[in-house]
Amino acid sequence: MNFKHEIRWLEGDVPYSERFEDTYYARDNGREESETVFLWGNGLPGRWRDCSAFTVGELGFGTGLNCALTLQSCLNEAPSATRLTYISYEQFPLSAENMQISLSPWPDLAELMKPVTNNWSTQDKLLDIRIENVQILIYFDDVNTSIHDLDREVDAWYLDGFAPARNSEMWNSQLLAKIYQKTSPGGTFSTFTAAGWVRRNLQAAGFVVERVKGYGRKRERLQGYKQVN
Repeated sequence: MNFKHEIRWLEGDVPYSERFEDTYYARDNGREESETVFLWGNGLPGRWRDCSAFTVGELGFGTGLNCALTLQSCLNEAPSATRLTYISYEQFPLSAENMQISLSPWPDLAELMKPVTNNWSTQDKLLDIRIENVQILIYFDDVNTSIHDLDREVDAWYLDGFAPARNSEMWNSQLLAKIYQKTSPGGTFSTFTAAGWVRRNLQAAGFVVERVKGYGRKRERLQGYKQVN
């Protein structure tokens, strides 16, 4: 796979996707946004402190920022016996060099992700990296196709595709219905968007959806869960 996903750099080494006309993370504080929306929005790290295994699913690996923060949190907060599996889908991967530049504002995260970026290869459709008690699985494919092969239930979803208005295929009703099917009872999701049609697709899939305070300039965002029957 060639790295054809063209980006340009905004002030502060913030990556901007030319394909989707959107930034990969917030210009002011991408790290805090990611922690707030995806980790805290899914009740992490608290939820994995008392379990032996936990699975995170992500739509849109991007710069690896969410992965880095989750990895750091798990290594620092989870019991050593806890096994975390981090599954991500990325159809348009960045190069390893651009990922490192994107993470350069946070040297601790850039260093933490070196086992990933140093072994970065998209020759196959799957990259499998193990770091202590964490397994990172990155699928280089259209999630609408590859989600059908997911062979486990996911406990927490990071729905982090680009803005729905610019990347509608990452938020369509069929995909979100499949995500619901692949979610464990009591499993959660969180996303930066509050778009009405995305909320309705999530509700139609079966999720209980909540509108909560957004990060930064965004008034609202969505998070929710799959009820335990």
